Order: sequence, then C-alpha cells, then structure tokens
Amino acid sequence: MVHLLVDSAVSAASGAVRLLQEATSDLSNSEALGAAYASLAFFFLLAVGLASTPAYREGNSTFEGLLLARGTVGWAKVGFSIFAGAMGAWVVYAVPEVGVLLGPWGVMGYAASLILPFYLVAFLAPRVKRLTPNAFTALDFVRDRYGLFVYYMLWLAVIIYLFIFLVAEYTSAGGVVQAYTGYMLASWKVNLGVAIITSAYTAYGGLGVSIVTDVVQAGFVIVLVVIGCIAAIAESDASSDAISGSGSARWTDSGFEGLVVLVLALFGATLFDTSVWQRVIAARTQRDVWLGMTFAVGLILPVMFLFGFAGIVGSAVYPEDSLAFPYLSFFLLVGGMGKAWKGILVVLAVSLVCSTADSLQNALTTMVAVELDRIGGVVTTDPRLNRAFVWLQKHRLWVARFAALLIQGPAIGFALGEVDVLRVFLVADLVLAAVVVPVFAGLWDFVTPTGAVLGMVWGFASVVWQGMALRGNLAEGFRQISLPAGLYPYSDDYSTTETLVSFLLALCCSTVACFGASWAERVYLDGKRSREYLAVLAGDTAGAGGGDGGGADRTRRPSDVDAKAKEVV
Repeated sequence: MVHLLVDSAVSAASGAVRLLQEATSDLSNSEALGAAYASLAFFFLLAVGLASTPAYREGNSTFEGLLLARGTVGWAKVGFSIFAGAMGAWVVYAVPEVGVLLGPWGVMGYAASLILPFYLVAFLAPRVKRLTPNAFTALDFVRDRYGLFVYYMLWLAVIIYLFIFLVAEYTSAGGVVQAYTGYMLASWKVNLGVAIITSAYTAYGGLGVSIVTDVVQAGFVIVLVVIGCIAAIAESDASSDAISGSGSARWTDSGFEGLVVLVLALFGATLFDTSVWQRVIAARTQRDVWLGMTFAVGLILPVMFLFGFAGIVGSAVYPEDSLAFPYLSFFLLVGGMGKAWKGILVVLAVSLVCSTADSLQNALTTMVAVELDRIGGVVTTDPRLNRAFVWLQKHRLWVARFAALLIQGPAIGFALGEVDVLRVFLVADLVLAAVVVPVFAGLWDFVTPTGAVLGMVWGFASVVWQGMALRGNLAEGFRQISLPAGLYPYSDDYSTTETLVSFLLALCCSTVACFGASWAERVYLDGKRSREYLAVLAGDTAGAGGGDGGGADRTRRPSDVDAKAKEVV
C-alpha cells in the first residue's frame, strides 16, 4: 500500500514538490528516465528470451499451462516470486511513512500484516485444492459452495482490489522518478513504459516466465534495498541520541493500534489475492508451499525493517519536513547523496513495480479468461449470442489479455491524479475483512450458505452501526465504511482507535453471525427432519396396527418403514 498524497490541497502538493526539488535537484529528467527504461528493457529481453526456449514454449502450449504452471515450481522460486509480488514500489513511501507516524509498533505491524496471512494461505491450500482440484483461483470453491450470486460479488470485489493495487504501484513508480527530477510528465512516461512492457511479456510468457523474472527482480530488490538503505542511514548526520529521542522512535498506544489495524486489514486482502494463490497452485507440493512461504518471510522482514528504520532516521534528521510530508522521509534522507545513488533508487523502484505489476496482470488475466472459458458452455435461444459465446471461449486468452491491457489506462490515470490511495486501500481491505471469515469458513461443512451470507451482511451492518453511534444518523453510518478517520492520528488521538474498531467489528460480527446463523439453521433443519422422521414412523405404525384388518398394512416389514424414514432424513 502507498499513501502518496496525505492532503489533496494544492498548497500541500506544491510544498512537497518544492521540498523534493530542493533535496533532489541534481538528477536530470533524461538520466532518471534512462535508468528506468534501461531496467524495463532488461526485464523485457529476459522474459522474452526465456519464453522463447523450447521448455517454456511447450509448457505454455495449453490454456492451463500458460495461466497457472500448475505443480511445476519449486519452493525457492515460489518464495522469490511471493516476495517480489509483495514488495511493490509502495514500500519506498508507505513503510517510512509508517515509521514516522506510528513508530516501531507501526513498522512491526506492517511487517506482521504481510507475513502472517501467508502462513494462513499455506494452511488453507490443501483444503482448497481438495475441494477444487482444477481450481484457477481460491474463489472457485465459492461458486459451488455458495452459488453464483455470492461468487460474482466476490469476483468483482477482488477485481477492484487488484485494480487498486495496480494504481498504487503506478503511483509509486512514477513518483520516484518525479521526486528526483521535479519533472511532472515523468510519472506517466514511466507508468506507460511499465504497463506496456509487463503486459507484453506476461502475455507472451505466461505465469511461468513471470515467476522466473520475479526471481531476478527479487535479487535486484534485495541487493539495492540493503545497499541503498544502509548507505542512506550511514550518510545521515543523525546521532543515536537524536534518533532515540525523536517522537517517531517512541512505542506509543496509537502505534500499537496501527499495528492491529494493519494486521486486520491485510488479513482478508491477502487471502483473496489471486496472485498469491497462483503461486500456491504452481508449487509442486504442499512442502514447497510451506518452504516457499517461509523463505519469502525471511526476505520480507529485513526489507520492511530497513525502510521503517530509514523513516525514523529521516524524522530525526528532518523533523519538521518529515512530519509535514511523512511519505517523503526516505527521499529526504537520500537527498544529499550523489546522482549514482539516486539512479540506483530509480532502478530499485522499477524493479519493485515490475515484479508486482506483472503478477497483478497475470491475476487479472486469469480471472477474466476463466469466466470467458465458462461462457462458451452457455446455450441460449439466440443463435447469434451462442456464436458470440463460442467465439469468446475460443479466443478467451487474447480477450482476457486485451481486457487486462485496457485496465492499465484507468490505472495510470488514477495514479496521476491526487488520489489518497491508502484510504482507498483501507476501504477495500475493510470490505474483504467483512467477508473473509464467512467465505473461507465454507471450506468446512458446518457453515451453511445462509449463515455465510448473513455473516457478510452483519459484517457491513456493524460498521454502519458504528458510524450511526458516533455521528447520529444513517447517512454518517454508511459514510463510516469509507473510514473517515484514516489510519494515522492526524486530527486527534482517537482517530486510529475508530478505524481499529471498524475492522474489529467487521471481522468479529461477521464471524459470530456466520457461525451463529449456521448453527441455528442446522438446529432447525435437524429438528424438522426429526419431526418428519417421527411422523413417518407414527404413520406406518398406525397403518400396520389399525384399520379393518387389511392384510397389506399388517404385513409391512420394519425395513420398509426404515427405508421410508431415510427418504425424509
């Protein structure tokens, strides 16, 4: 996640640009764009070269092979790929910002929010694969378990979430180049290049090649993050006393509340992330899934802590500027370094955004292509519509790729606008938090479809109730879903608590309602079946012992009564 614009006011935006130009004015536009385009060219040639080899061409010859690479990837590649997909360009902004505003608790929370859901995905993976052996995404079991309406509502929610994630990546990548050049057009030039290059090589090489490029991009990220962060911290003139004495280094209550909010927010989002489940499906065995997740966690933790600590150091060196523009704290820290270091950070940003963007594009393509594949089996009374469905199924991959490419335009447009991406991300996370337990509890038989739907409804209703209780009317209740207090305590000490309560209500109320309604429905149905069973037994007993001596009734065997009762049960 990335929070690029804390305040959409023009004065704040212009102040940020001016501050950046003062700190990072020695990297020209051509130099920054040259570093970005050189990185993109390298990744494109690497991906196309790999996809052109006989081994990959054979693996990509089928619909499933191109989209999933099912059961072909070892644990090391799984780990590198999950790490590369998780570490988007947002880390350059968001993690230092969390370090400045929420301190050590916030950084720990951000790290925990990324790594803990991965282990939950690994735990659920065998059950998902058992229920839907040929699944393309984790949502496939929902289609059979809860019906088409719930499935397509969740499908749309996941599509929107992936789109928001893509916007965040483009916002971050373009912002890095703009930060070092002060050139406003640099953003869309970098974003357009990333969109075209990653779309091209994922369309040609599929998931298998994307995973291999993830390995290379992960290597770039690890080396550049370690070198860049350590150099930036070492070059700063902040003493240990200044760092420990800064407000950002304190372990505060708001920081701890931010930790809990971040964990709850990404809990649902990660479980619904199609790009993560694609890596799980691509793993050879369940052992590769567990080892890959653990390897990814081992790579994620140092990156998160380095950027978080860099934010805290930046707030100690530039206390006023960091508090005014906390998302720029890392850039302020490296502002005094030479051109070469800033060029390295441009390459880092491009590597980060490419590793995430291609994963998101593969996920979007898969979700659309699978639905187009299903459309081919639909038969209507209109022959022209039937022919259209057949055509869509036949060309499903190209149509899905074109749809994924079309999404890039709006994503770049939103990235160029003054959008509070973190707020939008939090709203999407809240929506997924309200439905995650009812959905994935369906992997077990106890939860009923009615209980799951009621759980989802109560998850949202609880947040609306919170807004009504805080502000006194229904309109404000629905506005609470937009999380007006945000994540950081800008206005008062209780804003973080309000957001924390929203996530707790959504998660807890949906869980209680889901299991409570499922239990009540099962009790009711079991009682109904018992009454019907007893009625059948009573009717057969009366028929056998009463009447005017009819021999047929008196000769009914107990097995006949049991058979009829079993029909009821």
